[in-house]
Order: sequence, then C-alpha cells, then structure tokens
Amino acid sequence: MSEGCSGTPSSRDVLENAYVESFNGRFRDECLNENWFTDLADARQKITEWRQDYNERRPHSSLQYRTPVEFATQSAASFYREVVGLGASNASPLPHTPIPAAETVVWGEQKPEKVSLSLD
Repeated sequence: MSEGCSGTPSSRDVLENAYVESFNGRFRDECLNENWFTDLADARQKITEWRQDYNERRPHSSLQYRTPVEFATQSAASFYREVVGLGASNASPLPHTPIPAAETVVWGEQKPEKVSLSLD
C-alpha cells in the first residue's frame, strides 16, 4: 500500500481496495458458495470455468451490459472506423524529404569520380 507522509493510504489505494473487495464478494457469492469442491483439481476446474464466464461471457454493468468480448470488439471497430478510417494516426507525420532521382547506370559501368579505393 502506498502511504503518504502522514501514513494514511492514498485515494488510489482506497479505490483499488474497493474494486478488489467488490470482486472478492462476487467470487465468494457466485463461485465459492455455490460449489462443493471434491479436491484441488476440481476446485481449479470450477474456478477456471467461473473466471472465464466472468471475464468473457457475462454482461457487465460498467460495459453498458455488454460482455467484455462484445465491448472489445465494438471498441476496436469504432476505433478503426472513427480514427483509422479518417486517416489519422498516433504517429507524427514525417518531414517531407525529396528523394533524388536515381541515375541510370548500366551494370558493370563504373564512374571513376565516385569510386575510391584505399590499399593502406
């Protein structure tokens, strides 16, 4: 826990604690209290199924009652439609540097003024 000079928890810690307590309550009510585990492997399997349902399949009020997968898909689609579709990018434009036209050179032809060789 991050503590300020006074030794009191920061507002960030309090907010994080609220999220953790909310999750712990849901986990306890919806998974631990609803299942009887016969052994560790059974507990892992049932908890994994609950976690996948919680993270992927069930609607969340904070996501406007959409599943996390629906929210991610719609967010990505709207991002590409609104931002990328307009040609915008998070990269700054490169300065325009003209590229000189390439000289036509016949293969094997050398121009002495451009060749330097040092045998030292």
